[in-house]
Amino acid sequence: MKKTRVILLILIILNCITIFRFSNQEADISKNSSGRVANIVVQIIPSLRNMPEAEQEIVKSQILQPIVRKTAHYLIYTSLGILTMSYALTYKRMTYQNGIIAQLFGSLYATTDEIHQLFVKGRSCEFRDVCLDSLGIFTGIIIAILIFKLIKKYKNNKKLDNLNIDMSEKVDVLVATYNGEKYIKQQIESLLNQTYKNIQIYISDDCSTDGTRQILKEYENNNRIKIFYQEKNLGYVGNFEFLLHQVKSNLYMLCDQDDVWKKEKIEKSVEKLKSEDLDLVFGDLEIVDENLNTIYSSYNKYMHMSEKIENYYQDYRLQYLYNCMTGCTMLSKRKYLDKILPLPKNSKYMIHDYWIGLIVSLNGKVGYLNTPYILYRQHGKNQVGTKKASKTCKKLKEIRDFSIDIRIGVFETYIENEDIFPEKLRKQNEKALEYFKMLKTKENFNFKKWNIFFELYKTETFTQFVKNFMVLNLPFFVKIVFDNVHKND
Repeated sequence: MKKTRVILLILIILNCITIFRFSNQEADISKNSSGRVANIVVQIIPSLRNMPEAEQEIVKSQILQPIVRKTAHYLIYTSLGILTMSYALTYKRMTYQNGIIAQLFGSLYATTDEIHQLFVKGRSCEFRDVCLDSLGIFTGIIIAILIFKLIKKYKNNKKLDNLNIDMSEKVDVLVATYNGEKYIKQQIESLLNQTYKNIQIYISDDCSTDGTRQILKEYENNNRIKIFYQEKNLGYVGNFEFLLHQVKSNLYMLCDQDDVWKKEKIEKSVEKLKSEDLDLVFGDLEIVDENLNTIYSSYNKYMHMSEKIENYYQDYRLQYLYNCMTGCTMLSKRKYLDKILPLPKNSKYMIHDYWIGLIVSLNGKVGYLNTPYILYRQHGKNQVGTKKASKTCKKLKEIRDFSIDIRIGVFETYIENEDIFPEKLRKQNEKALEYFKMLKTKENFNFKKWNIFFELYKTETFTQFVKNFMVLNLPFFVKIVFDNVHKND
């Protein structure tokens, strides 16, 4: 990566020097250069070639030469945009952040280039040229993003084509059940019908009072299924913790009782993990109603997490502030269970998948499958679903308090388990907890410790960054509008 950055930096400097040399040409020399290109155009186009010489000169001087010069401006700044954005993309930031940096650099250079022309004989400084050059930069940024995505896709496909993946390794699938009689049979059948056959299904029923246990008894003789009937209620997280202790294979997956797994889910997850030598793979979900009719094609897009995930899925910061990895999409290696267990129990907001994702992110390599391989059923009784605070809370204060309480619970958990964090993050955890506790005492304005907010939320998309900043630090300006919108709901 360092070598790539050096090469790109050299190319950027050469591009800037080229722009400077063209801009440093006196007007007559510049006109001669564009005139030569105009002559070539005239000779190529028959209608222009057959014109009287006097008319040709007018067309060349008044139409073709200005077009040639503007096109040259646009194209050379497009190349600068491609190089600048390519350089920015070598750093781990949100795409929009890299784009803003590249655009600012290019537009600033275009401005200084135009000012410089004030000192060149016969040249002038024109605002429209700055706009044209900036448009070239923007075009280059878009092209660089497209090229980057195509290269990434090509490399992944090539890696898969050249890989001889061992798809015979056993995978443990952990299913937690509680009063799930309505959907559990459909979920179990979706597991048994997977294209990846070497699985061991562990089911733990947490004292169901409906017909769940009667349904589970139908599978007791299936050698791919092992069932545990709890005598004491463990709770949602406790039930998964029990199942995590049962893992025998090198790979394991978490499974909810009310979803449906597409038949290739396990196969695609194992393929991804092995092809990229990952420690954990997670993915997207397709949101469906209780009859499996699609509501939203992407859970992560619906929850406004997709851009952050795409940019930070290999970084612990994806999982640091809130949970972006849905447990039922995970495939992980058993070797991290010693660090994961026991699960934290003091915060209801730090649930098992949040913790698993964080621990592996801090210690291993994470990958992301952006194709949904789960039908994520919404039926009103989900333990964790698609509810948003903005939909359920009628007052901004309720949303703000809820958000702050979550962060306090999360950072208290981090501090209680400080040994899993490096020294730098331990200090940040303490500062973050102080910051959110302080926010609890500020109802309308907060002008302190903004640097902590910037550090915590810098991985967010621009929209989410601004929303969170306003709600947390300047709620007075937001709550009047928000409360009025929800007044008649």
